[in-house]
Amino acid sequence: MKLFKHKKPSPQQLVAWADGTLRGRKAKQVAQAVAASPDLQALVKQLRQARDAVASLREMEYPLPETPEVYWQQVRARIRRTQAEKPEPVWKLWSRRVWAKAPIMAVIVALLSLGWWVYHRSREQSPPLAPSYAEIESSTNAPGIITFRSEAAGMTVVWVDTP
Repeated sequence: MKLFKHKKPSPQQLVAWADGTLRGRKAKQVAQAVAASPDLQALVKQLRQARDAVASLREMEYPLPETPEVYWQQVRARIRRTQAEKPEPVWKLWSRRVWAKAPIMAVIVALLSLGWWVYHRSREQSPPLAPSYAEIESSTNAPGIITFRSEAAGMTVVWVDTP
């Protein structure tokens, strides 16, 4: 058995052998060299792992990048679609806004109505004020003392004016 002692296989030969595309006498020579060298075995292992990784990437589907022509065609198509769509009438937009606020407005109207009803109801139930008679007298001749007395209100006020 002749070993590949005088010459190491080239990187291209190693890649071809790892891929299985190297045939014949050269394939046997590279195989003997790889079997004899742990460094070449590690390198071939890495080459095969890289080959498998690239093969798995080829199986995945990636979208192709768009060309400028395709991009602008898509932009024009979107513009045509939006121009073709009929805009929504203004009254629909307005009605949505009003109906969104309708519950709040109904509560406000109900509270105002209740307040108005309570105010007028209380005015109807209270007796009208009878004309009251009040008298103001000054029982003393001393200046600065005034007495106010009201029978309807049930009160007496004495005002003392001091210098």
